[in-house]
Amino acid sequence: NSNIQNQLDIIFAGLDKDPKKIAIMIKKEIVLLKKSSKFVDYYESDALVDRLNALYIRIINDLKDKSPEIAFEMMLNFLDLHKNTLERVEDSKGRVSEVFCTACNELHSISRDTDHLNNQALVEIIFTRFMDNDYGIYDDIIHSFKDILKDQDFHLLKEKFKNVVNNKNTEVVKFGLKSIADCKNNVDEYISACAFNSDIYTYDHLEIAKRLIKHLRPKEAIEWLDHMKIPMDHPWNQHKKDLKIQALELDGNYEQVQKERLSWFSETLNPKLYDEILKAAKPDFKNIFISDAINKAFQ
Repeated sequence: NSNIQNQLDIIFAGLDKDPKKIAIMIKKEIVLLKKSSKFVDYYESDALVDRLNALYIRIINDLKDKSPEIAFEMMLNFLDLHKNTLERVEDSKGRVSEVFCTACNELHSISRDTDHLNNQALVEIIFTRFMDNDYGIYDDIIHSFKDILKDQDFHLLKEKFKNVVNNKNTEVVKFGLKSIADCKNNVDEYISACAFNSDIYTYDHLEIAKRLIKHLRPKEAIEWLDHMKIPMDHPWNQHKKDLKIQALELDGNYEQVQKERLSWFSETLNPKLYDEILKAAKPDFKNIFISDAINKAFQ
């Protein structure tokens, strides 16, 4: 079996102290996978996952210790397999894409041990990969490097995003700017990113409110939620109500919190709200509330 033979060759090459031997074997396996065009169906996908995992593990466990610089380059080459691979595999289980997402996150840990890359070079790699992200495996690449990149690096990355924006990639650029803002833990920058080149989307109100609550700015969070217009039966309403209750509690407006819970409970009979209402209710109100809730449930 040629696949097993290739894996054995890589394992034995990993026993040698010279990084070049295992690097050659890993590169050979990458080339073989890159040349593959056979469609991999649902039942064959597990074998492909095992093969990709074995290759990824050799880069991390064997090559990285011998030469982080070569391991970094090999991991980039490994990640370059993702398009060809995901285009020819039935990956409804998501296991193939998960291998590549994990490998992307490992780039950060390898780069910490390398001396051949300065931060400007890292920014270029992050930017190029993030913009070429058809299958979403680079969604978290900015976050994974946040403890290495400095303020000037984030500024350079922002400028790169803004310089390439066009009608086709606005959403990708906006996502990149949001990621930078989150890495810097800057909610105002996040709001600016949401408004970049377009109006702020409805769902962004929820994300902005969540970050304002985290930064102990409840009044602003409530304003963003109140300006969010969605139908009463919309699935985002649960998230909106939860955030508003969090903001009101943070602001110390406990009476309004209970009103919001009662209003939302009367529409949903949500058991979590039921418990929270009872915990905050005065003794003389509890029996009335329980009786009303039971009647509504029967109705």
